[in-house]
Amino acid sequence: MTTDSKEKSGSYTPYQYQCCGLTQKGVRCKKKVRGSRDYCHYHQDQANNLLGRINGKLHEKVSEAFHERPLASEPVLAYSHKPSNTNSPKHHNKPGYIYVYTLTSLIENEKKNNELWLKVRNIPNTSSKDKDKWLPFDYRKHPYTLIKVGMTTQTVEKRLQQWENQCQHGLTCLIPNLHNSGLNKSVLSSSMDRFGPLFSSTSDQYKTLRVRDQGFYAPNSILQAETQIHQILRDKYGSGDVLCTACKKNTKTVEEAEHASKLLRLFKKHKQESFKKGTYNIHVEWFLIPKLDLEYVYRVIDTTCLQYYF
Repeated sequence: MTTDSKEKSGSYTPYQYQCCGLTQKGVRCKKKVRGSRDYCHYHQDQANNLLGRINGKLHEKVSEAFHERPLASEPVLAYSHKPSNTNSPKHHNKPGYIYVYTLTSLIENEKKNNELWLKVRNIPNTSSKDKDKWLPFDYRKHPYTLIKVGMTTQTVEKRLQQWENQCQHGLTCLIPNLHNSGLNKSVLSSSMDRFGPLFSSTSDQYKTLRVRDQGFYAPNSILQAETQIHQILRDKYGSGDVLCTACKKNTKTVEEAEHASKLLRLFKKHKQESFKKGTYNIHVEWFLIPKLDLEYVYRVIDTTCLQYYF
């Protein structure tokens, strides 16, 4: 039977879908296949691979929901399963926002009291003798920056205000198209120099981003989405533990801090003299990332939130 006769009889299925496999460069294969979850003969070995199955399923859902497929040139992220449970059932099925923020002083290029008041442990590319030590973080010259990824079931603006009141530090929400968020021009100018990728992104690239709300929206299970995102980022960047000598409101002595469950592991492993001099506060949920990786973080968040639309 010829191809024409097969098409007329309805038994012929054209190769109209894009292969779900990944190339060695980490981008989506451009070859065409019969089904929306199929793989070309070069990537059949990925069909039985967990990552391959998740990629295939997600791409099919994106196509059905938005009537388009991801660009073939875009790298496909490594997705993780949705967590089966969380420690806070009250947020289990609630909608909410995932948002990214940083210390305003980092993008305004200001020193506090003319000294480096922020210290970070395990900065990449440090000498072996300084490994595991708290070092001053000169964010003006450093290729890395500190960010936090949070979730809220209220508004992002209200949640950031709560954090500012608690920590006594100015905070700035980081989103693509930051110029739409009402940030003042002096901050914007400095930010564009320091966070180039932040401004090269457009909101059109992200399906779940709500620029006016300053966050990525998930219609349900927002805490699970946050847990999933934190795990992906922690696997890639580790934990960015921060020693903040400027936190005065909630400072602790060593003895007091040892009773805090989140800090206990740090004091068991890193009993340094710097902990015993005066008061301090340690933040353990930051991520120390290359400034050029901000767009990657946005893609992780957007891709994860998108899973909760189905």
